[in-house]
Amino acid sequence: MSETGSSLPSVARLEEAMEAGHRAMRLERWKDAMGFFRMSTELKPLYVEAWLGLAMALRRSGNLRGAVDSYRRSLDIDFSNRDAWTGLIEVLHELGMYKQEIEACDCFLRFNSRADGALLNKGVALHSLGKMEAALDCFTQAADRRPDNVAALNNKGAVLLRLGRLEEALEAFDWALTFEPHHDDVLRNRCLLLIRLGRYSEAVRAAEQMLAVKEEGWLWMLKGLAHAELREVPLALQSLERARELDSNLEGLEEALERTRKLKATMEEAERRLPDGVSEQRKGAETPVADQLQIPPQGIAVVLLHLGYPTEALRIWQQSMDKDCPDDWLGLGKALMAGGERQAGERCLSEAAKRAWEDGNATEFPTDELPSLWREISKHVSEERKNEAMDLLSRALEYRGDLEHGWEWLGVLRALDGQLVASEAALRQATDVEPDYATAWSNLGAVLISQCKLNEASNALRTALVIDPNHAEALNNLGLVELRLDNCTEARESLRRAIKIKEHPQTWLILAAVMEKMNRWREAEHCYEKILALDPKNAMAVAGLARTRGKIGSRTKAMIDKGSRRLMHIRGVGPSRARALAKAGYTSPKAIVEAPLADISTLPGFNKSVAAEIRKTARQLLMKRNPRRSPGR
Repeated sequence: MSETGSSLPSVARLEEAMEAGHRAMRLERWKDAMGFFRMSTELKPLYVEAWLGLAMALRRSGNLRGAVDSYRRSLDIDFSNRDAWTGLIEVLHELGMYKQEIEACDCFLRFNSRADGALLNKGVALHSLGKMEAALDCFTQAADRRPDNVAALNNKGAVLLRLGRLEEALEAFDWALTFEPHHDDVLRNRCLLLIRLGRYSEAVRAAEQMLAVKEEGWLWMLKGLAHAELREVPLALQSLERARELDSNLEGLEEALERTRKLKATMEEAERRLPDGVSEQRKGAETPVADQLQIPPQGIAVVLLHLGYPTEALRIWQQSMDKDCPDDWLGLGKALMAGGERQAGERCLSEAAKRAWEDGNATEFPTDELPSLWREISKHVSEERKNEAMDLLSRALEYRGDLEHGWEWLGVLRALDGQLVASEAALRQATDVEPDYATAWSNLGAVLISQCKLNEASNALRTALVIDPNHAEALNNLGLVELRLDNCTEARESLRRAIKIKEHPQTWLILAAVMEKMNRWREAEHCYEKILALDPKNAMAVAGLARTRGKIGSRTKAMIDKGSRRLMHIRGVGPSRARALAKAGYTSPKAIVEAPLADISTLPGFNKSVAAEIRKTARQLLMKRNPRRSPGR
């Protein structure tokens, strides 16, 4: 049988199999469709349409990994097939293989840079990985290419909303609605944004406009939430109950209903008793409002705040608050903020956050005030109270175990305290919570090095560098691992990359050890000199410099002067560069030509392009002096 299907019987059978496969797909008989498309691939293995049909049948039947294989076979035959790329990208997303999806999008975009769909899919995958800025860049590019791309504008607005750039998000949603005024996702996102902006009346009007076109549960829920923020409790309850009639499975609906009912009951009770108490407070009566009512003073303060009496609420908090209670600090902060005393309110909210971390029984935790926790821990660390810092972090992570930064910090503190096994466990928890947290992987590698688990350390550090190729600490630690594994060439490359990103004495020290192990004494000497330039009292560098100079012999001032004069004949080499070269041991054009370019480029006053140009002119000078000789590299 001809592979290309040139014989008539094969052509007829192929056409029949393909037609039967498509007919089975229309009838949703996925198993039959797979059989017919497989027969087609056997009749003509290089027929792209057969592999695409098989991929679609496998995908519809739920065999997503089989669909991935079929799409890849299609691309092996025709790498530019748009349908194959689109299908592969979509299936990878369904499988949650976001990194592979991004790679596929990049491949597709290399030969089809105008593929807006691939750009959008890449942005969605980046969003799924939590890489908000990169996702925003993709959506912005797609929207710039086609200003009427509503999907791109909606996604751009959603990312901006998540990043807290609310006004920019509103602009994106408004622009999208000029092209599709009734786009459900855009309208929903815009309504949520108006609530986030505190523009509750506008949110109510927006929800009512949408409900006039199409009645859905989520619209009623948004309307109810906006009414609740406006303290229009009866309207809020009415809207939320209507939302439950239409869709009882809406996330957060029951919680919103319960909270609104409690607020209604409390306000009805308080409103029945409050007016006299409030008027007496305003007249300066000494009897607190809390004493006139049969409900706790904190409850009175909360209701007063909801009713628009921040001054009276503040007075109650000041009179009755428990300074060890996070909720009381929170209430005091809110009252101060509502009364216009923003700075004092922020200080109280910060205090509430700190105490909430210390007391897991707090009923409300202001998560936007997390920086106060880090400040408190930093204070403990700066005062060398590691145990207090670790204790605070441990209790905080029991309360909020999804904070990867908290786990990473706990791991570092445990490592500093010599608790290597516990440190490893905390850092692994950080990478479990956020697999793309490069710093946690780097620190995990450092802890594994301390435990002599070199292969595991290498894997952790390479993972960090896949996430962030320019992570200087990971490159430094990987260089140390490679040195201990006797992979000197790899160690040297990692350390040189680290130095280009961030120059640190420790990195130079490891590189010096690598150079000594490779018997490259001049390069080792240069490393020790760089360390002493950064840290003149570094004892290891002083000892290393004496050791390397003992190996190569110290160069006298006369030798350096002579070499400098000789190098001045090379075009582009002035007095300072000639002296730097001679001091490093490159005292002739031949020495420069034979030296590694990377070594010359690290000398003072040099970079890679300057080093390459000088080496080129040195080679030309040698060729001119001895035309028969073809010097080194």
